[in-house]
Amino acid sequence: MSQIPAWEYKVLEMREKFIELALIVGIFFFGLCIGAQYSYDKNNRYKKQDLHGFVPMVWDMDNLQLIEGIGPKIEEVLHNAGVTTFHGLANASNKDLRRILEKAGDKFTSTNYKTWSEQAEMADLWRWRHLKNYQDEILGGL
Repeated sequence: MSQIPAWEYKVLEMREKFIELALIVGIFFFGLCIGAQYSYDKNNRYKKQDLHGFVPMVWDMDNLQLIEGIGPKIEEVLHNAGVTTFHGLANASNKDLRRILEKAGDKFTSTNYKTWSEQAEMADLWRWRHLKNYQDEILGGL
């Protein structure tokens, strides 16, 4: 068996310590990234615990049923009309919403949609606490 010279042994030892340190630093920063992901959204809006039980996103579509006055059938009508996100609903005018609901049938014409855009804007900006307080004030989307 050949002996490893002392200087090569020191180099290998330093290399091993360097790799160990790099792994520790990497794990530390990975933990910071994961923690940041669960604490704030990318625009530093609200912490996830401020969501009040809301589940805002399902794949590439927002859960429009979080808006007061929108149920599963109206959400389906809105999706068929191309309104699948809070941003799209926030930018829809009351005239557009009335036209979409009238086109869907008579049973949707009595639906009150006047606050949907305002609520959707709060949801789009992740202002869940404000949305929850606003919904507590209104009754049935009025």
